[in-house]
Amino acid sequence: QRLGEKNADRRARGTLYHESTHAFLQLSGEDVPLARWLHEGLAQFIECWFDSNNNSDRMQRVAFLSRQIRADNIPSWAMMRERPMGGMDIEGYAWAWAKLEFLYRNFDNQKLPTFIRALKSGKTEDEAIQATFGYSIEQMEAGFKIWVKNMAKNNFKF
Repeated sequence: QRLGEKNADRRARGTLYHESTHAFLQLSGEDVPLARWLHEGLAQFIECWFDSNNNSDRMQRVAFLSRQIRADNIPSWAMMRERPMGGMDIEGYAWAWAKLEFLYRNFDNQKLPTFIRALKSGKTEDEAIQATFGYSIEQMEAGFKIWVKNMAKNNFKF
């Protein structure tokens, strides 16, 4: 499919933002494995941050999430920890992005970098959530479910 010059340029910039975020996560701090949801969620977050208007990938994620939430199909964080599994895992990408947005939009903007540093220092995700946000992972997930349902009603307009 031919994208046209404007869309090809947008796609190239989006790819650059996305892949640069992966590189930054890997190269900053200690070389510890991070969950796939965090890698992909943050990469999508940065991609959408710099290209929020008429971003087709973002619109696709919002449409998917809205359908899933209307069907009351919100997977657990444990189920989504190592997703997305590849380029066509729309569910994995959508939920990873939503979780990252939740962590960024509901807490002081320095909490997310603090959380990543805690993971890079060797804490488990559960330990890093508790230490950074002051809630257990169960409390955070319960808050996420309330938040994501409210965001779906507003078509994820932040």
